[in-house]
Amino acid sequence: MASMPAEAETARSKATGADAGEKAARKSGASQRKATLAKLLSHPTRVQILAAAHRQAISPSEFARTHGSSTSSVAEHFRKLADYGAIKLVRMEPVRGSIKHMYVGTKRGVITARDWQDLPESVQGDIAGAGLQDFVGVTAHAIETGSFTARGDFVLTWDEAKLDEVAWKTLTQMLGLVWAKVPSLEEESAMRLAATGGEPMKAIVGLAAFEAPEPSE
Repeated sequence: MASMPAEAETARSKATGADAGEKAARKSGASQRKATLAKLLSHPTRVQILAAAHRQAISPSEFARTHGSSTSSVAEHFRKLADYGAIKLVRMEPVRGSIKHMYVGTKRGVITARDWQDLPESVQGDIAGAGLQDFVGVTAHAIETGSFTARGDFVLTWDEAKLDEVAWKTLTQMLGLVWAKVPSLEEESAMRLAATGGEPMKAIVGLAAFEAPEPSE
């Protein structure tokens, strides 16, 4: 049986050790990120800010005004989100002798399915509650102003369906595909509007699928 030279064996051992070290470092970094994300999103106000910043550019003062909060406390939440990289400063606008800082959400602020599974249940509840509250708020405003039914082809429908696991997975995958299509629709719209000089319409798009609760007694 042929034997491996000592130098080759040593080199392989070093390489294996280096690979193991890199894997351990990546695993440690991922665990630290998840812990930081969980702590960051443990406050419902930061969840609401993150949701708002992913819809459009927003400043701490604007958020504070629309949510009835103090600007100083909201600005601190913005700072923590920006330090983590969940939102970023995109521009500064002069307003009555002061400067308004406008932020948008980043890809790092997007919660993946794996992130969601690793979050504590209490944080999951806060995120779901804040997101739903945000959606209900904009929907109520649309109803009050009449924009909800302004178009004859608006969509609002929901029902309870009895599904097995296969059908449930198919349903969530279908909804995921619809959601993934929205950015490309925006890009196509921007190109057509640029060619025609038209103005875009702002559309609220929401998708939901969840396990129905047990009937109340």
